[in-house]
Amino acid sequence: EGEGDGASDGPQGYLEYIARPRRTLLEVLVAFPSAVPTPGQLFGLLPTNKPRYYSISSSPKATPRALTVTVSVVAGLSPTGRQHLGLAAHWL
Repeated sequence: EGEGDGASDGPQGYLEYIARPRRTLLEVLVAFPSAVPTPGQLFGLLPTNKPRYYSISSSPKATPRALTVTVSVVAGLSPTGRQHLGLAAHWL
């Protein structure tokens, strides 16, 4: 897939080729090798990281000198078949 694969221009093409299958920037750049963004353009295209919220699951009454944090690991397949891992928790 990629250049010459019939991906159309405009909002509908974006929706069908990128948004619905949830393609990453890297997947799009691999599919379209003639697209060679500068480092500044590349960083400008990257989405900002959303804040990650964690649950404090300990009680100061039960353990006043300890803190327990609960996290959830996100993992699964994207619509394109790529293994999707969460941003940070899978490294724990």
